[in-house]
Amino acid sequence: MKSHLLRKRLLPILSMLALGWACQLQAQDWTRFRGPNGTGYVKDGSIPSTWTAQDISWTTTLPGGGISSPVAWGDKIFLLAADKTSAQRLVVCIDLKSGKLLWRVPFDSVPHHLHQRNRFASSTPCCNATHVYVAWSEPQHTTVTCLSHDGNVIWQKDLGTWQSQHGFATSPMLYDDMVVVFDSQQADQLKPGEEPGESMMVAMNQKTGDIVWQTPMATTRVCYGTPCVYQPPERSLNWLTPTRGTDCLAWTHRRVRCCGA
Repeated sequence: MKSHLLRKRLLPILSMLALGWACQLQAQDWTRFRGPNGTGYVKDGSIPSTWTAQDISWTTTLPGGGISSPVAWGDKIFLLAADKTSAQRLVVCIDLKSGKLLWRVPFDSVPHHLHQRNRFASSTPCCNATHVYVAWSEPQHTTVTCLSHDGNVIWQKDLGTWQSQHGFATSPMLYDDMVVVFDSQQADQLKPGEEPGESMMVAMNQKTGDIVWQTPMATTRVCYGTPCVYQPPERSLNWLTPTRGTDCLAWTHRRVRCCGA
């Protein structure tokens, strides 16, 4: 399905991948939103500031639209797309060298209200050497899905209902043997009859989807921050400022706590 938004936003990104990433990904894979640990940085990397059509290796038409960013491992690109009418989500895999669509896996969903700048595919996947993880929501379900690099569904986890006037946009990340999702939901400025959402940080086992731990978070308005890991000397700390800059989540080994900044 061709889309003006797709051509305008996603195809130039994929073209840039073909031009600038191919030489970089051999040394360092791009596995999550904003790359390694969310820093947007590749050691010794370089991306050209300008190029012409003659410099682009390939472009490809995707089977749906969205504002998800691509991630990559080895010679494969993974992306979340969606049908803007039915809200059907599509996990897409593309060959980095040729731009060929290797596979797509559809997941039926329910259309619902979004912010005018949001889309049904706004969350960026994360990946490792064997699997890719994606997340999306509809009012009654918040779904995390694990697929193999061949497009086989390994597991799905339903984290419960979703409350937000703007829709879903948070992206999963990987840490140790876990996939971590910041499930931030809306609790104020609700319409009559709407129930406040319950926010939490949740970690699932990468292989099974079983919940390893979950920590309640202060709920006000939806935030879409993706966690990154900060490791000071002699201890591990995951620090983020998702709710008005006042909350953080810290863990050392398997112990988790929520605290004020």
